[in-house]
Amino acid sequence: MYANPREIYKRMAVSFNGSSDQEVPGKRQISFLRAKIVQGVSLHHLLYPRIHSPEQRHRHKQHRDSPDLRIEALRLCPQTGKERRKTQMNAENRQIKRIRGLINAKLPTAMLPRTRLASTEKAVRVHVRRKSMDVREAAKDAEWTAAAKEAMNREFSRLLNLSNGLVLSIPPQSEEHYRYYVGPGNNGALVDRVMRTRRGWIRVKSIQDSDFVWSQKKEPEILQFLPTASVWTAGNIQYFPSSGFKCPVKYKEPGSGLLRSVNVSAVGYEKVLGSASFRLLSPATPYTSLRTHNKLECNYNLANKKALFLNMKQYYEAKGIDYLTQMPLTFHIINGENDPEFLKFEAAFREGERKKEQSKWSSAAFFNLWIVKPGENSNQGRDITVASMIEHVKSEIRKNVCPITGKRRSYIVQKYIETPFLYKNRKFDLRCYSLITSINGVIQGYYYPEGYIRTSCREFDLESVWDRFIHLTNDAVQKHSEDYGRFEMGNKLSYLDFQKYLELRFPAISQQFQTQVLPSIRQLVKDTMEATFLKLDPKRRNASFEVFGYDFMLDSDLKPWLIEVNTNPCLELSSAVLGRVIPSMLEGAFKIVLDSWFPETGGGQKKKAETLYENRWELLFSETVDGRVLLEELGRRGTVDLVEREDPALADMSDEEETHSDPESEDSGN
Repeated sequence: MYANPREIYKRMAVSFNGSSDQEVPGKRQISFLRAKIVQGVSLHHLLYPRIHSPEQRHRHKQHRDSPDLRIEALRLCPQTGKERRKTQMNAENRQIKRIRGLINAKLPTAMLPRTRLASTEKAVRVHVRRKSMDVREAAKDAEWTAAAKEAMNREFSRLLNLSNGLVLSIPPQSEEHYRYYVGPGNNGALVDRVMRTRRGWIRVKSIQDSDFVWSQKKEPEILQFLPTASVWTAGNIQYFPSSGFKCPVKYKEPGSGLLRSVNVSAVGYEKVLGSASFRLLSPATPYTSLRTHNKLECNYNLANKKALFLNMKQYYEAKGIDYLTQMPLTFHIINGENDPEFLKFEAAFREGERKKEQSKWSSAAFFNLWIVKPGENSNQGRDITVASMIEHVKSEIRKNVCPITGKRRSYIVQKYIETPFLYKNRKFDLRCYSLITSINGVIQGYYYPEGYIRTSCREFDLESVWDRFIHLTNDAVQKHSEDYGRFEMGNKLSYLDFQKYLELRFPAISQQFQTQVLPSIRQLVKDTMEATFLKLDPKRRNASFEVFGYDFMLDSDLKPWLIEVNTNPCLELSSAVLGRVIPSMLEGAFKIVLDSWFPETGGGQKKKAETLYENRWELLFSETVDGRVLLEELGRRGTVDLVEREDPALADMSDEEETHSDPESEDSGN
């Protein structure tokens, strides 16, 4: 029962620390220790591990009763003989006081001679380590949670601002409020709900009177009044250690009153502060006020179908990567059947027809299907068709006038993924989110790791090319089917649901979703940021941000393919999955941008701080880190101009085109 004296001591230490979930030492254990002390056996020998090295044994015997043993035990580790850090020595000095109280409390002074007590202290100095408290345990204390939440948010915001090279000097005002404006559209209700949880914010009806404008389309009247900033190029870039964020508020243990540090890694701030892209910029530019808009100028470079294709193609060419390994074969056709790109498409189509003819004699059928999309102002799956005949493609690209703007438009003709990975014999795509900020001349990009899956209503069938409910997973298309919501609520699945499906039906490859698919999607999102950061918000409006929705498809090998990026992703909560993913995503985005740029004032009522928010956004890209590395790499290759220059096919693009949006749009992918 007493084979492990160190465990006996550990139990006594736990009891002294006031932890209720550990066993309190019983009478037998205490009696055992008393007996050993009476017999003249030092607790020093009970608590020390066995010393095997002859050199360590000699040093131990020589200095056991020396008055310098206290210093020696602190300075040298008995197992390794190496010097110990000063911080560890100081921590153990404080621990000795706690242990003395423990021994005096559990063992009467008469039973513990002073000579034995000193030896016990020396042993404890080396072997006792007081671990920091887990934040989940500390969060049970409402008083600590309230103080810690406010302090951590303030420190997190300060570091975020320094990563953008700015410092805010806005003194709290007792009655001052920030003002926000939410424009009409299907996303307004959720945005307003999230904003109402913030102290010091009130909603206004005028864009001119607002500090923050949220709208489904760009508001030129606010963008043009946002001040411009130069691209951040000069100054110092300071590394921030991944373990550098500490909770400023100590936890006070009930009863003993001891202060303990709290491990807050579970709160998720390290996903930003611990990122390889996170740096502190100096000297910091002071700001006393900010205005912001949820749109970036020239966001069409990322969210327009033709611009995304052309920018990604240039980016991969600059890096010496074949874009066909990341995106399906694509042709951008501007001038109808006379366009050189259409001639290239014709050649590819004829090659597909030969492959289709040959596949008749094999088990793997090939249908030579192509998907035709308008290059501009296309959303909700509008005007998107699947074609199996070249005459069908020709008839579509002849519709070269946009019904919304009345302007001439181009077309994207893309190879249809004929072997998609299916969920219960139905097609699906994956939706995830990114956040791109532009402040003080610095572009930064974040990635939200939890998305959801959008399923189709009908079983997959390549012969039914006319059935949009089979081939288009857009919610704006699927909700018109009589089978909408028949298989999944709102035709939505969580990542966890899909993982369970893989484990049940495809156990051999089930782990690939977490180990290969999601990391590949994350990398593709970063690629889009690197491909467009020099073209997004070229005037560096101070300050603006935007949440983008990314759509991916998986082929039969579970390889993700980037389909499109949406500038106005739907934030409606049509299912339980969306009700969990989207509000958390938006709340986290606002904590990064609004809570950092607009420090809490004294205005408004104090919000309850019952729980700590867990950040899930990851810092994925920073212009001052990843952008510099990319430009240096491309400089060595001599291909910098490919990512810096605008493709000639985008020369006629204007930022005003992106302001056209259906107020009830599902996804304004353009």
